Amino acid sequence: GNGVGRAVNMAAFCRKLSSHAAAVAEKYKPEAVIASSTYPFDSYPAAKIAKYARGKFYFEIHDLWPLTQIEIYGLNKTIHT
Repeated sequence: GNGVGRAVNMAAFCRKLSSHAAAVAEKYKPEAVIASSTYPFDSYPAAKIAKYARGKFYFEIHDLWPLTQIEIYGLNKTIHT
């Protein structure tokens, strides 16, 4: 769901990934790390992994289109056919 439990799970994932960032960087030695904006918090541990690996960090923002439609044009979040 989209409730408190989901937020807790996202925070726990990011915290755990962040605490293992050095080990992930050492094991996989990525030249680049890409974080996608399903939720923005995963970008912090991803950037940390890239830094430890001395690789490039890329952050993909992929939810601007629906947000633009809602905020600029005042469209409803629900699409009716």
